[in-house]
Amino acid sequence: MKTSIFSLLLTAGVLTTTLHAISQSTTSGQNIPPWIGISVGSAKKGASLDLMKEYAAIVGKYGTTGELWWIKFEENISKADQRRLEQIFKQMSVTQQSKQKVAFIIPPPSLKKIVPTHAQLNEWKNDKTYGLWIDGKRTKNAALERYVHTAFAHVTVSKLYGAAKQNKSYSYQVNLMTNEYYRNHNEQIIPKNETKMVFRS
Repeated sequence: MKTSIFSLLLTAGVLTTTLHAISQSTTSGQNIPPWIGISVGSAKKGASLDLMKEYAAIVGKYGTTGELWWIKFEENISKADQRRLEQIFKQMSVTQQSKQKVAFIIPPPSLKKIVPTHAQLNEWKNDKTYGLWIDGKRTKNAALERYVHTAFAHVTVSKLYGAAKQNKSYSYQVNLMTNEYYRNHNEQIIPKNETKMVFRS
């Protein structure tokens, strides 16, 4: 499984479960790809000391240091070791899980297609009201002049409050996905009954 996943702004209502997004840097300055997902579950009592030692030993076999260590980790880990890590991870408490560099999540469901209207596209050209992102990148609102509304397959619009509004002239953030970007995103989503190994520093 590839660790990369498109980083998206998911507004209230897109998912009905709690989302966790973590994006941190390694000591080498390289950024671990951000991930979004749903908890695989935890145990209130937590994993025993022996299980925690076993988890650390398995992780230690593949290493968590060096440039792009997470890519090498995923390429080298055996399926048996990955399954065992997942088994132990689910027995950990939330506190124990939060301290692990190697974790497991359930990816969010694929996004439903939401094609904006022609009128909406025209409205979002107003940069005094709307901040615009296309395919995850901050974009000038005037760029919408180059698109027809059917060029997009998904949109989320979020109202900014509090700290999110500070130093911004606009009041809403619009995230648009082009058809290709949307298709690639959904192709990377694993069925919700499967889990994904993710990494953090």
